[in-house]
Amino acid sequence: MWIPGPEPAMERSPDPTHRPLPLWWLVLSALVALVFLGAGLTQARTGEATRSAGNRIPPLTPAVAPPARASHALTYANGAGVLFGGEGCDGTCEDTWQWDGSTWTQAHPTLAPPAREYHALAYDSDRGNTVLFGGCPDFYCSSLWGDTWIWDGTAWTQTSPPAAPPARAYHALAYDAARRMTLLFGGYAGETACPPSGYCHDLWAWDGNTWAQVSPPTSPSARIGHALAYDGARGVIVLFGGYDSNGALLNDTWEWNGSTWVQTNPSLKPLRRAYHALAYDSARGVTVLFGGTGDCGGYCSDTWEWDGTTWTQRTPDPTPPPRRRHALTYDVARGAVVLFGGEGASGLLNDTWEWDGLAWRQPQAQTPTPTHTPFVATATPTPTDRPAARQAHALAYDEQRQLALLFGGCLDALCAIVDNDTWEWNGSAWVWRPSTPLPPARSGQGLAYDQARQRMVLFGGLDSYGGRLGDTWEWDGTAWVERTPPSSPPGRSNHTLAYDGARHVTVLFGGSGVSEPDLGDTWEWDGMTWTQRTPAVSPPGRHGHALAYDSRRGVLVLFGGFNASAQYLADTWEWDGTTWVQRTPVTSPPPRRGHALAYDNQRQVIVLFGGTDENGDLADTWEWDGTAWTQRCGPSPFPVPCAPAPRSQHALAYDSQAHLAILFGGSSQGTLRNDLWGWDGNAWIALNTAATPTPTGTPAPSPTPFPTTTPTPPGTVTPTATPTATPTPTATTLPTSTPIATATPSLTPTATPAGTRYLVFIPLLVHER
Repeated sequence: MWIPGPEPAMERSPDPTHRPLPLWWLVLSALVALVFLGAGLTQARTGEATRSAGNRIPPLTPAVAPPARASHALTYANGAGVLFGGEGCDGTCEDTWQWDGSTWTQAHPTLAPPAREYHALAYDSDRGNTVLFGGCPDFYCSSLWGDTWIWDGTAWTQTSPPAAPPARAYHALAYDAARRMTLLFGGYAGETACPPSGYCHDLWAWDGNTWAQVSPPTSPSARIGHALAYDGARGVIVLFGGYDSNGALLNDTWEWNGSTWVQTNPSLKPLRRAYHALAYDSARGVTVLFGGTGDCGGYCSDTWEWDGTTWTQRTPDPTPPPRRRHALTYDVARGAVVLFGGEGASGLLNDTWEWDGLAWRQPQAQTPTPTHTPFVATATPTPTDRPAARQAHALAYDEQRQLALLFGGCLDALCAIVDNDTWEWNGSAWVWRPSTPLPPARSGQGLAYDQARQRMVLFGGLDSYGGRLGDTWEWDGTAWVERTPPSSPPGRSNHTLAYDGARHVTVLFGGSGVSEPDLGDTWEWDGMTWTQRTPAVSPPGRHGHALAYDSRRGVLVLFGGFNASAQYLADTWEWDGTTWVQRTPVTSPPPRRGHALAYDNQRQVIVLFGGTDENGDLADTWEWDGTAWTQRCGPSPFPVPCAPAPRSQHALAYDSQAHLAILFGGSSQGTLRNDLWGWDGNAWIALNTAATPTPTGTPAPSPTPFPTTTPTPPGTVTPTATPTATPTPTATTLPTSTPIATATPSLTPTATPAGTRYLVFIPLLVHER
């Protein structure tokens, strides 16, 4: 699946305009904003709404509004809009607000659900209460909620049903009035609950007392970031879009009729997207869609309506600013769809809009002002600093200058923050190398040293929006220069690069593409152009594998990875410049992804360390001599332990001056590291030892920018709230960063200032994981 983001990157959502972060994180990494403005395609609607201008709703003039937020939930209940939670409030919100059509009023119940985001609400019109389920307790989704709460208009009550869906976030709820059930579909619940990716496509029904799983013969694919709405005239629940488990954006339309899911195939439909919102306009008999993130170019601002047969794009002017992670509901009394908040290019929003079928109208006394502004770095690293803890970065050794170069990566567990900083390790200290221009911030990129041309070569990765990059940059020891060859590999992430010293080319293999989750192509860069090689036999497509060049034998060695069938791989392949040959040693390292390889040219062996498998992160070291794999250290029962903590998404390079394979960073069971280790062939030696892991609060899953996650089994969080204390959820693993795919196969990134850091929208998890 993709993460984290996310992302989440879990994709996770995130990006330039994120909420103020905790102080420790601000100190660690100051941020600047990256702005993408999206606008939907325009198409005139035939059969315009017949409501007259004289019947339009009057302007809205609320004097107060809830604090700016995103990933909140909103529904219409008992004559008022009900809003709860979200990202904002200097962290995560736990407030309840009601909208009466002209005024926002904060409710102050004595008991309330703990703070959360990416939860869902639905109004049960038969029982007269609002149902809340699940979500995350913080932006990084350090755990998952699995609790059910009821709002009766005055008080919140936590229920204790005998059965419930697995704890999750990024799901959707809708009330099915025809069958008197609140329906929950999809979301992220971890690989144990929703194998193999953690993305779910399960359907649950709440009857007011308990949850029961429904098992229809046909279902939409597993996904997050989708939206549901109940069409009361036709008695069906409408589902649209989201991210699938490969990180691909969706624009499919499904309907639940009480017995099964039926996919519709309209000739025209909205562009692919996620984190949009739907609401059903019962007066006009249409389901309204607004905004999201996706193929519109980042943040979307288009309005569409679904009548059960056809999607029609509406083209009002003005329209709410582009956004995602907002919420919609339908105000029955005023006959209008209400929109509140979300995340736009300028930050988190707290604007209120209403759509009456002809026009969007905004409160005249209120403007969509974010509660924070983008953070700009003010601290300049000194030569005694070290890179921030990270994962999915790149590291390569410069033989000419005798130092290792580190670039970019994710700075948080869900890949919600990516960087474009450049650092050099000279054998005794880290040195920050600011320059202009810089490659855009990214994670999951490939980096290799071209020894003949004395250049570092960087290709691809996930950008700050989870888009897969196809750009080529070179570092000459002083500056980054973008290369613009006549042809290039398609954009991708979690691929590998290695320099072939015999043929003087940088070789690229595989990765996760824009439309293909697992690529199996081979390309070579000669310093002027990329050339695709087409051998008769190639390794199967994959991502999260590792590649290193064996200079003694003149071959590149590839090991492991993860494929589109959700399989961890343990195969060994060698590329001689013409042919890929699979090697079949008697013993091999166990299957894995997110590991790293480096060639020890003194001892003439390929060194492998770590990675992750279905049981979590690994801490074993293996060596390949061209004939056999030999384990050198590892966890019990292996007699010799490895000193570095288990981890994945770290980086490894061979320092020929120190005769050490050097390892930096990675994700260790969800905790990011900035420790540096050296392998001398007998033991791991701690280098530059003042490193500390990034604080992440409650441990998160080990996210990676892979299209598939490997978190540890989730547990259901069922807090017992009290009026005076907010429960702390038990950690439940989240999407290992679900990188978020975009629909742009090749991007032309704009160079960004040194030290610029971005928040990315990930899923997930998103990042890709």
